Amino acid sequence: MLCSVLRNLPLQFQMRVTTVCNFVCRITLNEKTAKEFKEMIDDEYQVNMILDDLPLVTKTNHDSPHLYQLGYFVGHKVRFANVSLY
Repeated sequence: MLCSVLRNLPLQFQMRVTTVCNFVCRITLNEKTAKEFKEMIDDEYQVNMILDDLPLVTKTNHDSPHLYQLGYFVGHKVRFANVSLY
């Protein structure tokens, strides 16, 4: 699915400042929305952001300083002791 809706968000950015994680809000998911969210993670949905008409990117390989991808994944799934964790 491709979505081209642009929305303004209450985020603040600083140039040349590394930010690892920023929480904008916290929500509690009910069973239906949790299932939808897990499906989006399984389908590798990505969020793309634009700042001052420039796309935001994330590093794809931390060993190379020149490999980036547009946006970021909605979430990640890992396997631990034969159990999928989201």
